Amino acid sequence: MPIELHDGCVKQLIKLVEQALVETTCSYNAIIDYPQPEVWSALDKVLPADKSRQLEGYINHAPVATFLKSVFQRDLNDWAKYDGDARNVPLTSLYGGDVSELAVSYVTELRAMPVRCVFTYTLPKSIAQYLDPKEVINISDGVVVTFGTDDVVKTFPMDAVGGSALSSLLGFSSRMDSETCYLQIFIDGFVDRYTPTAASMGASALCRSILGLGSAHRAWRVGPEWMGEKFSSPGFVHALSGNEWKYVSQVSLDRTVARAIERLQFDFLDGHIANADQARSWLATNLKAIALILRTKKNELILRGSQWYFDSFASENVLDAYIRATVAVEIMLGEEDGQDGIGLTTMLANRCAYLISNNHDERENFLDDFREIYKLRSKIVHTGFDRLMQREQDMLYKLQWICLRIIQKESKLLVS
Repeated sequence: MPIELHDGCVKQLIKLVEQALVETTCSYNAIIDYPQPEVWSALDKVLPADKSRQLEGYINHAPVATFLKSVFQRDLNDWAKYDGDARNVPLTSLYGGDVSELAVSYVTELRAMPVRCVFTYTLPKSIAQYLDPKEVINISDGVVVTFGTDDVVKTFPMDAVGGSALSSLLGFSSRMDSETCYLQIFIDGFVDRYTPTAASMGASALCRSILGLGSAHRAWRVGPEWMGEKFSSPGFVHALSGNEWKYVSQVSLDRTVARAIERLQFDFLDGHIANADQARSWLATNLKAIALILRTKKNELILRGSQWYFDSFASENVLDAYIRATVAVEIMLGEEDGQDGIGLTTMLANRCAYLISNNHDERENFLDDFREIYKLRSKIVHTGFDRLMQREQDMLYKLQWICLRIIQKESKLLVS
């Protein structure tokens, strides 16, 4: 359903978009030179506050300006060929058509938000080998695990990857692979190949939450840095146009996150899973558990905690990994100030101990460990402590284990 704006607002918006078009130049016939900031800030001031917030949920902050910068760059690539000598070329001279009509078309496209998008993330063969290539697994409404079957390839074409020669040069795959497994996340919003948007950031966060849940439930684990395969592509983004999916771009992931996904390995539970049949059964069981969590109300905290838990393994810096793991703990146990004279560390320690300990002695030992863990966190955050010795690195592993146990326990409580 289109964004509802009153006629006066629409007319003013069209006028400002036309002004932005006229004042925008480009270099090399390929890169937008943005006009003065006043032009962009005026665009977003036109919208009523509630409509601006609505569009921010689809696009990003300053949604009108962000949207226009994206579509200007997108369409410039269709209007002109690269010219290494071109400087300060008016954008409208390359368009060559009626600028007023173009401004109307952009406002119409903006008001048609949101667009249905799908982010397709490549999963490693170490996990795919224990899934049925012919089966499509519906994890939840909008989350699917599938292989690149003929039907999937036909539904999500790759005919606009940017040229097979360029794709080959960059080492990117120009199509989905029938032997490769993909995690697909469908989301409403706006996608752009050049700029992160609310939709792309939301899809990335959910992807990491799912991978964090799987890691905590020991369906898979992030292997060491030297381990893992190298994907030909981290994945693809498509947007729905009419009744057809159109290719937009490669998925954009932080390099360390992309590498962590490549390093995912099936978790054989320290040898307790002895053969392929057991592995398939264990993976299917955990995917059902993840599906149940995703379909359960009030799952926000466990999803965000799982995301930060996964990010702690993705980080290449152990100090950063340590802080991310403590954030995961605080998300899931509560981060408000201590109450009734109880300090924050003591409050978190007690909550955690009662949640994951099995007896009194285990609880007391755990409380001591937790205090040591948070002493180190304080040193990192408040004094700039810049390296971990072996004993302190062992505390990181203990902390990540605590995250794992919290996620497991909270998962059971959530779906019980």
